[in-house]
Amino acid sequence: MSTANPYLKKAQTIFKNITGPTGYFTLSTDYWQVGCVFDTLLDYMRAALEAGIMTKTEAHTFVASVYSQYTAINAEDDGGCWYDDFGWWGIACSKAYDANYADVFGKHAAEFQAISTHCWHVMNDGKSTTNSSGQRLYQGAPEVWKTANTLGYTSLKDCAPRIDGGVWQYDMWPDYRVGACGINPNNPHTAPLGPFQLAVVNGLYMVLALRLQEAGVTVTPKADVFTFFCNWAYNKMAADDKWIRSYSVGQYLVRERVSTYADVATPGTYPPVHNYVATRCWSGDQGLFMGGMVDFMKVHANETGFDKENAIALQTMNSIIDAMFNQMLDATYGLPKTWSDDTTMDPGDYQSGAGIFARYLLYAWEHNANAKSAIKGYKTQIATAAGSCLNDDYQTYYMPPNLFSEFDAIAILLLANAVVPDGSPT
Repeated sequence: MSTANPYLKKAQTIFKNITGPTGYFTLSTDYWQVGCVFDTLLDYMRAALEAGIMTKTEAHTFVASVYSQYTAINAEDDGGCWYDDFGWWGIACSKAYDANYADVFGKHAAEFQAISTHCWHVMNDGKSTTNSSGQRLYQGAPEVWKTANTLGYTSLKDCAPRIDGGVWQYDMWPDYRVGACGINPNNPHTAPLGPFQLAVVNGLYMVLALRLQEAGVTVTPKADVFTFFCNWAYNKMAADDKWIRSYSVGQYLVRERVSTYADVATPGTYPPVHNYVATRCWSGDQGLFMGGMVDFMKVHANETGFDKENAIALQTMNSIIDAMFNQMLDATYGLPKTWSDDTTMDPGDYQSGAGIFARYLLYAWEHNANAKSAIKGYKTQIATAAGSCLNDDYQTYYMPPNLFSEFDAIAILLLANAVVPDGSPT
């Protein structure tokens, strides 16, 4: 017998539309986009199984088809390019370790577990590509600056990390590189996105490492993103240089990238990172860092000596939740905004921000009592946003219609299904 409410029934309609023979998800060959959306489709299938609107056979058939889709997109491991591409698949597939998703994966769990650990090793250790001298060109997201130094890129000496410990979106190189994917050359002086310590790749790296640790998988992160974030966010430096944009006491968002480099040739000088904008925060980054703080507290909840770190994680999680609901909702539709400023940068990818935030807000609701208490204070806003998905206003707001506009809606509907299942914010 079905127990689905209107939110889950609408999510079911969107799921069927995007996973049908001509659906956005089915036809996509974009490696990272498919991995990102698959994460939320797993959440949908878990809820649908619990509500009786999907059978285990249907779920198992679908995840098997996604495995085939992954294999086709990732032929010869060329599907992903930048390090963050692998983070989306790694996190989604780490759910195959979670007993709550056992009925979703069925006998296919081991296949997806293998994808998750593989993606972690690419992020942490890099691809095996070498140059003509046999030198490794890619040694993992934490090693980008070290790799650039090893390869002798002296023109990048003013692009050293100001603070040690984070990860980069992709490797940096100043001249054209034969066979390289993405922006080529990936020069931090000119590239818009690639060779930077962006929030997105740091959030993904942190979450994936913690999720695998929670699952009992042995991982050895080369970067401590939590400490890296704390040093950028809470150390004494100019307000516009910090990694957090403060709105008021207890409300701040994570900026889209770190602000400055260190110049090796001139110690004590901090050149600006190309394309850094102090007012720019992406809603997807807020989800990743909020979720990362939830995972950090799960992993370190009972560890001696982590009281201070857990307090910072709790503060960060709550501050992001409050800032998102008070600063980042559209006044007309009540839907989460994509950006905190008016940028139109790469809309085909960044349009996913609202869905990523909603996915991690659902995760926080399910896994952290403090988060659940905070989220209860925003039931009205969640119901309003979900209402804009029920009546298809999301298709007007999240333009153009594509895989991510539908993903945003299904993630918001799943959040409402958990937080306001009867449609009432009281």
